Amino acid sequence: MRNLYFLLCLVCWACGESSTSQPIEEDKLAEILVDIHIEESKVSNMHFGSIDSSILVYHHQEKLIFKKYGVDSLQFAQNFDRYVQEPKDFLRLYDKVNKIMEKRFKKPETSHR
Repeated sequence: MRNLYFLLCLVCWACGESSTSQPIEEDKLAEILVDIHIEESKVSNMHFGSIDSSILVYHHQEKLIFKKYGVDSLQFAQNFDRYVQEPKDFLRLYDKVNKIMEKRFKKPETSHR
């Protein structure tokens, strides 16, 4: 019984810790989302034979993105959920995502002389 109580306390403590993840700065979150959307697009255009293969490749790429920005999947999910709860904040975040996308994929202007 004592071990069960200890295990229950440990689980509650672990759950409590995960709900207080560090906030991700909005600009950084926008950069992460851009990279995630680009990888989603790449994987969907690879036309794997099975959906399972696509999911495995995407999850691997997603882990690399999180590592690049120094966040984990739980921290990302909790921060993203905060924006989903507030529509104005969510729209502001995706305005930043769109601006970053435009900058990354802007075609160089050609001069017509």
